[in-house]
Amino acid sequence: LGYGGALTLACMMIRKAAMLIDRDRSSSAFLRPLVVPLTALLAVSASYKVMLVLMTPFFSKTDRLAYNWTFVILILAATLWVILTWFFKSAPMLASLESAGQGKQPSSDVAASGCPH
Repeated sequence: LGYGGALTLACMMIRKAAMLIDRDRSSSAFLRPLVVPLTALLAVSASYKVMLVLMTPFFSKTDRLAYNWTFVILILAATLWVILTWFFKSAPMLASLESAGQGKQPSSDVAASGCPH
């Protein structure tokens, strides 16, 4: 119960931290969409051992195999969620932040020559 409670508190703290990331003005805004999928991936991965300790006395050999495959599928699903979130939400946000940052900073050619083109 202690490990499960600690895992639950850690997930709640990470979600709260995700809500504190400013969507528009922060340079780390592209991380906001990734926080929940990464938390899910970490929670599923960490809960494998926690649940295994609790459930081992009740498992037969077949039950243990089903338990292992269930967690393999859950971890793969959470990993796919992280990848899709990166491609469809975070990467475009990062690209827009980089392009907005390039528009504000002078390039090295302009700074070196002293006159804009």
